[in-house]
Amino acid sequence: MFSWLVRYARWLHTGWPAGLVEKTPFAAEDGATNVAGLYIAGDLTGIPLLKFSSDTGARAVRTILADPAFGSRERPDGKDAPLDLVILGAGVAGMAAALEAQKHGLRFEIIEAVEPFSTIVNFPKRKPIYTYPTGMTPAGDLQFTSRSSVKEGLVEELQEIAALRGVRPRLARCENPSSTVVYCPFETHDDVAGRRIPNRRPIHEGDVLGPLLRGWNVATSSAIVPRAALARVGGFDERLPAAHDYDLWLCLARAGFRFAAVPDALVIRHDHGEARISADLEARSEGTIARLDDKWGGLVREQLGQRGYERWRALCRGYVHSMRFARIRSAMMRGDRAAAWGHCRALARGLPGSGRYLVRGVALTLLGWRGYRTVARLRAPREFISDA
Repeated sequence: MFSWLVRYARWLHTGWPAGLVEKTPFAAEDGATNVAGLYIAGDLTGIPLLKFSSDTGARAVRTILADPAFGSRERPDGKDAPLDLVILGAGVAGMAAALEAQKHGLRFEIIEAVEPFSTIVNFPKRKPIYTYPTGMTPAGDLQFTSRSSVKEGLVEELQEIAALRGVRPRLARCENPSSTVVYCPFETHDDVAGRRIPNRRPIHEGDVLGPLLRGWNVATSSAIVPRAALARVGGFDERLPAAHDYDLWLCLARAGFRFAAVPDALVIRHDHGEARISADLEARSEGTIARLDDKWGGLVREQLGQRGYERWRALCRGYVHSMRFARIRSAMMRGDRAAAWGHCRALARGLPGSGRYLVRGVALTLLGWRGYRTVARLRAPREFISDA
């Protein structure tokens, strides 16, 4: 019993349930990041406390002012002169940064997607506000009085300070135009076995290069990609015998395009039992693996290490096994049991990686479609389409 508790703890805390470590911003104590000229403040620093938000906003601006490169920049005059500072988010940290920038005569703009202080505005009525640590005085001009002990008083105080100093956020959204690929899960209907197979693939959004390198994929029939994005990465790689969709997603992710998901399964994919590669299965599959390895193997090694690369190669080999099982299905539909056994022998040569496909292929070949469907129905009755 103790061993499974240890495994669960490792999965929960160090194995990351999603399969990968979620990326978080790197930030120094002064708000500086590993991107030159980009600073973060407020909740993004990891301490969602009111006084810390105000303090980090003001200190980030002071850090910028102390940067010699910033001090030596050219400052042309005129209405069209570039801004010194752009502040994203008119929350407490953003407003504290704006007040500090204004005090030092910087040209700045503060951009807010919804409304100023929207997080606090949407707190429940009369919510108590705790201005911890009580002995702390935040840097900058945004300070808090006894009125800030309740939500309504805090909102009024913040709005008064903004109005008094003439800080008016611009309502707009700063969005990444590269958020291009939109997809949804799909449900598979095995029309031969009468089986409904729900989506079991995890949903990933944003930068999906890591999940893709670990074998995650998106069905082409359930994704929308603008023509401009396809043109930028060159579309499908015609040198690949197969797996064009997987290669395309890798190209888009590597080029910086972001993925967004609709969580509902809006697509039904019908499997009629026909093999998806019509001829030269071995040659085309081996050619696909070789081309993918040549194109992506180096990146996989760089990102995942040698063991990760070997797992990725095994996943690519699994594509060959799935195609072989599709051949077994097709042969059994034609009533050609001898051909089905031939494909089962080919799967056996791929053990241990082909194990699950071999078991299914042998069961289908031995039992035929009727027996195979009966066994599958007993194993997962909810996954079958009603005959009514």
